[in-house]
Amino acid sequence: EEEETKYAPKELDNSHYRLLGSWKEAEWRQTDPPTIPIADQFPDGVFPVGEIMEYTNENSYRTSSAEKKELEVLMNYDYQALRKAAECHRQVRRWAQSYIKPGNRLIDIVETLEAKNLELIQANKLEAGQAFPTGISINDC
Repeated sequence: EEEETKYAPKELDNSHYRLLGSWKEAEWRQTDPPTIPIADQFPDGVFPVGEIMEYTNENSYRTSSAEKKELEVLMNYDYQALRKAAECHRQVRRWAQSYIKPGNRLIDIVETLEAKNLELIQANKLEAGQAFPTGISINDC
């Protein structure tokens, strides 16, 4: 018999960090620590849309131009790939805020975060993987 997955709450109190907002309660399909790949959380391949900003001034024609609207439809595949990456980033960042503590070695933090990122995105050579490393110099570790 298959065990039911217990999802962790998305809510996370970050009040002990200076200038870092807390995560609010919202629909969430992830465990703690994160183990469910992003693609498995959104089996229909439609990933959360972040903030959408309207074009302004001389670029406002882009929202009414038929040619630009058609191009927007053609770009949907790329947008979904970017939204998948953004969701992976959000989930790893949320988990990192609960995982990183004073006293942890920097190299351990970096290796753990990079491994979690590759796990959740289901790294597959050029199809999916790490866009850029964490950005920590080995000299800092």
